[in-house]
Amino acid sequence: MYGSRARIGYTSPLLVSEIFAYEFYRVVPAGVTLALTSLNVWEHTGDELDRSYERTMLAARAMADAGLDLIVLGGVPVLASKGYANVATFVAELEADLGVPVTTAPAAYEAAFAQAGATEVICVDVPHSPGVGLAESTYRIVERRGAGSEPMVASTRMDAEATAAVGRQLAADNPGADTLWLAWPHRPTVDVIEPLERALGINVMSSAQAIIWESLRRCGISEPIHGFGRLLAEPR
Repeated sequence: MYGSRARIGYTSPLLVSEIFAYEFYRVVPAGVTLALTSLNVWEHTGDELDRSYERTMLAARAMADAGLDLIVLGGVPVLASKGYANVATFVAELEADLGVPVTTAPAAYEAAFAQAGATEVICVDVPHSPGVGLAESTYRIVERRGAGSEPMVASTRMDAEATAAVGRQLAADNPGADTLWLAWPHRPTVDVIEPLERALGINVMSSAQAIIWESLRRCGISEPIHGFGRLLAEPR
């Protein structure tokens, strides 16, 4: 039966979502399924983010009603539109209200950094989304550098190797870094994580990989998954 091991819900900020779902099914073991809702983010205006926030609430309730095992709230600008400092409280209240475990994409990133023991992080970012609201409590982001110029709807055309090339240059320019982060879960990354780890000798993580790792961990799926970096290759 579909979803026999876990059914994971994800609220995707993009009006058109393609890459995350594809990479999710590339990585997860059989019996794990994805339920995805688009938040229709396009221009990042205040009114649009307010509507997307309301859509997040609607989607979360519908996912809970559908009996999903975990709900992952994506879209950092959407979550932060009500005040980033309030997100943890909001998530706890939502989880209690729905009776279903709830987490967020930024929480997944923080958990992944902690798992990797990251302290000095370099980040391949995207030009249209400079910076992500992260706690940086046990690590610091040493440098961010953009890669890609396609609009969000065209993320499928982003070149994974071009992203990797920026990562390699970042690592060369920051020899003290212990972790390379390929930010934004809506561009291709999973195929370049392991080759970069071998070449650079440091942790390499992507946003999509971290969300998938945290989702599986929260659903009690612990076996190693090889081919997509150390984070997934180690037992959860």
